[in-house]
Amino acid sequence: MPTLEEKLNHCAVRVNEGSGCVYQPGSTNKYSYILTVKHNIKSDKPEDIRIFRGSDQTERIKVKQVIIHESEDIAVLTVDYQGDPGFNLSTGQATLDEQLRIFGYPKYLNDPVEPIPTDIACKKGLEKAPDVSFELISEQPLASYNKPAIANVVGFSGSGIFKYEGDEIILKGIFPKLNDPEAAHNKVVGYHISIFNELLIVNSLPELIPAHLISFEFLKDKAFELSLDKFQKENLGTVLSFLRLKAKEIVDSDLTPTSIKDKFNKSLLVDENDVDNLSDIQVWQAWLELLTALNIARKEKCSLENIEKDFDLYRLKYLSTTDDWTEHFHSIQYADYKGLKTGKGKVFVKTFGDSSETGRLDLPEHMVVDIARDFDYELLKTDSGSHPFKDFEFYHIDYLKKKCIRDNEESLTGLTEQEDILNALKDEYSKLFG
Repeated sequence: MPTLEEKLNHCAVRVNEGSGCVYQPGSTNKYSYILTVKHNIKSDKPEDIRIFRGSDQTERIKVKQVIIHESEDIAVLTVDYQGDPGFNLSTGQATLDEQLRIFGYPKYLNDPVEPIPTDIACKKGLEKAPDVSFELISEQPLASYNKPAIANVVGFSGSGIFKYEGDEIILKGIFPKLNDPEAAHNKVVGYHISIFNELLIVNSLPELIPAHLISFEFLKDKAFELSLDKFQKENLGTVLSFLRLKAKEIVDSDLTPTSIKDKFNKSLLVDENDVDNLSDIQVWQAWLELLTALNIARKEKCSLENIEKDFDLYRLKYLSTTDDWTEHFHSIQYADYKGLKTGKGKVFVKTFGDSSETGRLDLPEHMVVDIARDFDYELLKTDSGSHPFKDFEFYHIDYLKKKCIRDNEESLTGLTEQEDILNALKDEYSKLFG
């Protein structure tokens, strides 16, 4: 896996006198995108645009197509395929006060022999134009960004705005220019990724969708991850490896995260206003685990054709919180459960991160009366009109791993033959799914 520095250097290129950000659309290897700003390219003729990586002046990146936004200072260039970077560049919407970095080629560091990329630490400020642009507030004094030194920042135009998470990077936007060159102080501007997607859609090109939304292939190696001690790893390692092997059945099916997202959209969430989180990789890792468990429990395999029928019986609801899910039963009860069969439906809740080691993984029947005592009847979204905690069974998604696997360590230890492991898991998951 590439290091953080290697990932950033793969993304950053020089576009004429400015910068650009390489993005690989997950649906093709025939071309790559370079996201940049309109004032960098100055021409809509591909042959007039000079793009290089770092100090490599010998291999100019060939531009195939130039796509310019009519009113905003953004552009997308399609170029020769830039190869497999060895990582998936996720995209996301920048949120208020989020810690970000602009990474590109500022002019003051661009030695003609050895240009040096660098970054600026900042955080997301207020929206300038909703879903189009936003303020970025530098966390360092920007004395070098006053009017006499504006040339220093010129090379940064077109740079990617990233969020760093350990060795992972998430593309949050593109940096176009200073907010107010006459009195910039510590504020600059960023363009949201969504405005680039609008430009791509108009030109019938694939959106900036992370690879994990295009195929479950990118998720199978992390499926069924469990926090285990040394002895548990030895006892359950073979079982977990088998589950990842079974996950390949979902990868090879016609189901994809995007197909599920497009079909059910807001119904996948506890909070319908939380649609940005449908791109979160954890949502789709949870879906892969649920679909794999269903495939093991029954004869009929999951597919795009029968997913709606499955949706009548099972729901996976995402809740964007690091809290224990039991802290949010008040909001969970008001989620949309229309179409879920009364008395048969099962709801799995996925939170941001694992459930706590001591956290409850299911909602016992004797607790329902107490939890469902205080509620607004008119806000309920069930076909029967009664309370969802009375109509359906509720589980945290980690039930599939912790309750069905880790808590059955004794009976699963020593199983090495695939048929024996399959039968043991089938018995366990059948108790849950019926």
